[in-house]
Amino acid sequence: MNNLTRKIDPINLYVGSRIKKRRNELGITTTELGALLREPVSHVQIINYEKGYNGVPLSKLHELAVVLKVNVPYFLEGFKRVQDQVVNISLPKTYYDSIRTQ
Repeated sequence: MNNLTRKIDPINLYVGSRIKKRRNELGITTTELGALLREPVSHVQIINYEKGYNGVPLSKLHELAVVLKVNVPYFLEGFKRVQDQVVNISLPKTYYDSIRTQ
């Protein structure tokens, strides 16, 4: 199986971890969270946000804050950026293929 490397901005990874932390604290599944948004998204999109694969648009971050009962700054609390820091991850090629078919 071929692997492809994808660069993830640390802020996306951090914001995603905060979304997941709060979702778990409230006992909400990724499917439930996606459905509770004003403009619903799939559970796969929530997972992509949580893993930092996709950055969360500000409007969607606001919706998530409302549903998760936190303020938008909650998602950034404790984040410290290191200049030009990027996280490289290796994903199976099948991951990319599955995204393209959705």
